[in-house]
Amino acid sequence: MTAPPLAGIVVPIPTLFDERGRVDEEANARHIDWLIGRGVHGIFALGTTGEFTSLSREERHAFAGLAVRAARGRVPVLVGIGSPWTDEAIAYARQAEEAGADGVVSVLPYYWLPSERSIHEHYRLLAMGTALPVYIYNFPALTGRSITPALVARLAAEHRNIAGLKDTIDSAAHIVETIALVKRTRPEFSVLAGMDYHLLNTLLSGGDGCVPGSANYWPDPFVQIYADVRAGRLEAAAERHRASAPVRRLYTADAPPFVVVKEAMAAVGLSRHATVRPPALAFTDEERRAMRSDLAAIGVTA
Repeated sequence: MTAPPLAGIVVPIPTLFDERGRVDEEANARHIDWLIGRGVHGIFALGTTGEFTSLSREERHAFAGLAVRAARGRVPVLVGIGSPWTDEAIAYARQAEEAGADGVVSVLPYYWLPSERSIHEHYRLLAMGTALPVYIYNFPALTGRSITPALVARLAAEHRNIAGLKDTIDSAAHIVETIALVKRTRPEFSVLAGMDYHLLNTLLSGGDGCVPGSANYWPDPFVQIYADVRAGRLEAAAERHRASAPVRRLYTADAPPFVVVKEAMAAVGLSRHATVRPPALAFTDEERRAMRSDLAAIGVTA
């Protein structure tokens, strides 16, 4: 645990496929390189945006290594280890260690709803099962249960390698309460907003950054808001926040976030196509026209 605390804009990258649905190593490496060149502070592979539920165990292992190699030590690389089975999540964590990752991120076990005792046990065993920093991933909209701020604080107090939280919840109150509880005893514990539009309020509340999917095709406002807040330029940060707010409209589509991100990347020329794996579906022509119009309205064009 000698690395500095994780902070800034940590981008949850998609897993880019070729037109036949195979992992496109060159396209993924190119995207990671582009993001780092735009000033992001970290890469998060194999999360929700990374379409991890559609990848085999072998593909996940290979992709973790790909992300680490592409980053070349320039920024930290976190690897998602989500699984409905704790033992499998630990196995993914050990693969991430072998690949050279800087940390692992675990969403709650899903399908059945774990009790608070089960949630505690999941993260306790993860913390014991890997030497890497472990980041809790709270995403109640998809897992069906929210991890309480009190439980986050308890886990942080009990395990020094539980290093942070990705809080993907549309609740400023949850983020603020978590910061208030956990930072008392673990000021280095990283609290990162998982919703793009909670970056500013998270930073102003004493949090550490954001994991914004929109940064895959529009990183500049997120990087700039973070820099403005850290430099005390709060009016500039607030203005950038207001200007970037319309990007939220893209996520009202009846599609998972990784489809939206891939379609937006294709729309602005950052990838050749938006291939996803079934049962996910690419956008219709009408949805693509609407997306291009929404992107153009906020100044994001090819």
